[in-house]
Amino acid sequence: MTTIQSRNGDMLDAVVHRFYGRTDGTIEFVLEENPSLAQSGPVLTTGQKIHAPPLPPTAAEEQQTIKLWGV
Repeated sequence: MTTIQSRNGDMLDAVVHRFYGRTDGTIEFVLEENPSLAQSGPVLTTGQKIHAPPLPPTAAEEQQTIKLWGV
C-alpha cells in the first residue's frame, strides 16, 4: 500500500485523480481505507497522509479478448 500526501488546498477527488488517473469508484475505495478523511472537510490539510490501496481490476480490465483467427 502506498501513502501519499496532500498538497496545499487539495481536495480528495484531486488527490485520487492525480494518483490513480481516474475518480470513478476510487474515491469511495480510498475513503473505506481512510475513514477519517470524511471528517476532514472538503479541503484537506497540507501534508495530510492518505493510504492509497491497490485498486481491484475493473470489469473492462478483467474481460479477456479471444481471437479465433489471426486477423
